[in-house]
Amino acid sequence: MERFSIDESGYTGFDLLNSEQRFQGATAISITDEEAARLIREHFPNLQASELKYRALARRPANRDRLLNLQRDALAQNKCVTYICDKRFLLMLMFMDYAVEPFYYERGLDFYEDGQNYSLASLLYRIGLTLLGNVGFDALMAAFQRAIKNKTQEAISNLVLTVRNVRWKELPEALGPLAYASPECLAAIATPGVTTDVAFVVLQSLISRMEVMAKGTYRVEHDRSKNLLNYNALLQCYMSH
Repeated sequence: MERFSIDESGYTGFDLLNSEQRFQGATAISITDEEAARLIREHFPNLQASELKYRALARRPANRDRLLNLQRDALAQNKCVTYICDKRFLLMLMFMDYAVEPFYYERGLDFYEDGQNYSLASLLYRIGLTLLGNVGFDALMAAFQRAIKNKTQEAISNLVLTVRNVRWKELPEALGPLAYASPECLAAIATPGVTTDVAFVVLQSLISRMEVMAKGTYRVEHDRSKNLLNYNALLQCYMSH
């Protein structure tokens, strides 16, 4: 049975506004232990550690070309897929899903038609800071995250108040529903299971591609830290270049 090993990077749970982890990604590779050991011997013949660690290796300038060459050979010789997302943009999309779309659905309008959710999320992502100001925009997104996570009346009321305190009339298509405390949107935000954790989005994206690459049945193994090859090293190399 074919085996795909996966690992993730940049995970911050529900917090998608972490400035030090702007991107979240995951990579999958179909490789045998023997092939992994061969790649390590070829590119890092003097390595004493039991596995590759990108942060440790990248600190030495001499290792950077070796990491890139390892990435090149891994891509050329094995089935690989990497998915990387901008977490702030995904947060905007989630804002559309829960803080905007229910308002339009209740009124018989298809908010997703022709990718309107993507268009409005892109607009908010690009001009939100200009329209609302750095403090106002970040406060709004942070309040949205907290409301989704905590689902308390206090957190949801604070979200509505935060929207009303920014210049929401500059973009009423996106911010109007919350400014008017749309009960449909507030109910969607309070729904159990609704979260801003994008781990499932990343995993689903990987699996969708693995389904295409696999010849037949396959299994997925996560974070095989006891194996010689730490796939996170490959992912960090992708994300750094």
